Amino acid sequence: EAGTKGSQFIRRFTVTDTDGKLLCDIDTMWALVNPHTHKICRPSEYIYELIPCEDRVQASIEKFKADNPIKIKDYTFVYSDIDPNGHVNNGTYLRLMSDIIPDELISKDYRQLRINFIHECRQGETIELMLDRKDNICTVEGRFKDGRVSFEAQAEFC
Repeated sequence: EAGTKGSQFIRRFTVTDTDGKLLCDIDTMWALVNPHTHKICRPSEYIYELIPCEDRVQASIEKFKADNPIKIKDYTFVYSDIDPNGHVNNGTYLRLMSDIIPDELISKDYRQLRINFIHECRQGETIELMLDRKDNICTVEGRFKDGRVSFEAQAEFC
């Protein structure tokens, strides 16, 4: 844990190879949500002791939006997409984004990957997968039929 900001918990971690070489530097912001009411809880409501962290992270949510996304396909969530809380597992959204990245970018390395989870999805719900590409940046939105955005993801490639 790297502290809190407003209603969010900040986590920072790195991934290294066996020689200690940095492969990935990750900052995340998480909200604690009451599983019964689905309302966001403030960190002061968290009943467990927070683990102290010496590194303070100046994390912030970077806004990004697809300018002119085009619909690629519909996707209906299935049982294997669901986590123990009854909603879609976070990794599923990244898989969906990866599935619609243009072929010429698939073999390239990621420079940056961002994702914002906006509205949870459940088994049986369908979203439209929308893609906007500008050079080496792909922005993906998952939208419900009523226009609400479920998630936004953006990948920048080297």
